[in-house]
Amino acid sequence: METKTVSAEVIGRNRKALNVLGANLGSCYFQAETRGAWAGFEQASLDARADKLSIMITREPKRYRITDHNILNVATGVDAVGSPKVFLNKGQKDEVSFPIGANMEHIGVVVDDAIGKALNGDTTIIFSDGEKLCNVINSYNVDEKNRLLALREQIDKMINIIDQDIAINKKKVNDYRHEVVTSAPQGVPVHPGTGGIIISATTEE
Repeated sequence: METKTVSAEVIGRNRKALNVLGANLGSCYFQAETRGAWAGFEQASLDARADKLSIMITREPKRYRITDHNILNVATGVDAVGSPKVFLNKGQKDEVSFPIGANMEHIGVVVDDAIGKALNGDTTIIFSDGEKLCNVINSYNVDEKNRLLALREQIDKMINIIDQDIAINKKKVNDYRHEVVTSAPQGVPVHPGTGGIIISATTEE
């Protein structure tokens, strides 16, 4: 297999950015990702649609994570179509690569656009400032947590209302039974809730 290298001219035009990347050897780069917070949500959602009595939220709650990766090697090379690239951790499972060019100074910068792309599944996006990335990502987690807390508050209110109705229904029935018993003449058998008319026994012939 032929090994292709980046021309000295390309390296010369981008030496400053390549020096910055090369200086990161032994440090870390960070990535951001989105994961679901409800295991089996899709199946639960399908089951809820099939059962019209089920209650289901409209989307799966999300959780946002950062991953850290040690920079084990930095190398220049070309991709499958011959475009010059710089590779981090070439040959490793967490290998990432970037085109060598004018925008290299933006590699690793924590900005909203890059974070959005990363959280939408772009695994080529990396970040160098782990603390700043952590603060942003955790702010997203706090927002999602607050949505869930607001939902839980509404659920707790609804459960409380239902519990109140359960208690009210029982009280109405118990009050009725009590009124039937206490309003009947003494010695008359009473069977609340069976309907009909209460007829007292007589000794007349």
